[in-house]
Amino acid sequence: MKAMWNSAIQRVAARPARRGISVMYAIVVLVMLVGVCSLAVDLGRVQLAKSELQRAVDAAARAGAAKISGSKKAARNAAKQVAKLNLVDGNQLILANSNITYTFYDETTRTFKPSQTPLNAVIVTAKLEGTNGIPLIFGALLGRQYQSIHATATAAYITPIDVTGDISSAANPWLAGMPSGTVANPNNPHHNPDIAGKSKPSAGYLDPSPTLITDLPLQPGTAINFSSVSGYSNNDNDWDPIYDPDGNGSWIVHNRYSSSGGPENGMSDMYAPINAIVGVFLDDSKPNMTSPPPTLNFSTPESRDFTTLSPQLKQVFFIGDGMTSDEIVQQFIIPSGATRLFIGQMDEYEWNNNTGNRTYRFSRPGRIELVK
Repeated sequence: MKAMWNSAIQRVAARPARRGISVMYAIVVLVMLVGVCSLAVDLGRVQLAKSELQRAVDAAARAGAAKISGSKKAARNAAKQVAKLNLVDGNQLILANSNITYTFYDETTRTFKPSQTPLNAVIVTAKLEGTNGIPLIFGALLGRQYQSIHATATAAYITPIDVTGDISSAANPWLAGMPSGTVANPNNPHHNPDIAGKSKPSAGYLDPSPTLITDLPLQPGTAINFSSVSGYSNNDNDWDPIYDPDGNGSWIVHNRYSSSGGPENGMSDMYAPINAIVGVFLDDSKPNMTSPPPTLNFSTPESRDFTTLSPQLKQVFFIGDGMTSDEIVQQFIIPSGATRLFIGQMDEYEWNNNTGNRTYRFSRPGRIELVK
């Protein structure tokens, strides 16, 4: 009996001790939970401030680039003014003169050349450090009261371009990027294929090489447009009438007399009105080194009435007069890897005896672009 009594006393005495340990565990867990929540709040606040700072310097750099053609002072003042309109962790972003520098951006090589003039790009760098950094709640408990953040942005003014030139009615797009002597449409019924670089006007044989648009930096992913394509031509030297750049919509053709019955010299086939203006983007290599991309079909008026077109590299595409039926200027997106743009005329075979001539005017508006 005595043993049972002692055992009961021991059990009763042990219960408060276990409850005390549980309370201590709960306190420790609660402190850890508060710490984790505080850490999450700190991290969230810092990340939000970083995003706000990046957005502010992006806007400031753009504003500066828009004024860089005037003067450095004008660019600097514009950058400062726009920066102040952006809040970072609830405070205006104040830029010093040293936060704003200038350079030249070469859009063709995508490189920076600080020594080249006129300067066309603005670099904005901002740092919030020390007591100007982002206040921390949990970090303060660990002896770190502020978190430093920084951001930088470079914006350039890309100048407008206005390029004009001629397009021969004999320009065969399937000879684009190919060396002299290259043959196209060898299976044509007149046994008179087109040969790049060959010309004998007295015999009615014109050089069928297509027109390379020069003075035109091509930046993949951006849009170009043809503000004007004019003139008339015909696919034969004895025929009337002559057609405008949209071609003869009642006569749809494709490159049927190539050696493959469609694609040729590595470029895709295409269906479009005969005598229409067409184009093809290439890189620096000969197009016949790789397989052709899929064929595009512009057989119907609806298919030619696009507002934006994104042709692939080596994919022959319709240009026409460069406008929709509602006279909206059409946008052509430059494909990845493109370094050259060739323009020619749509025909079925024997481009070399076509008549007429066209002129083009390529325009690209100026723009402000974040380049780094």
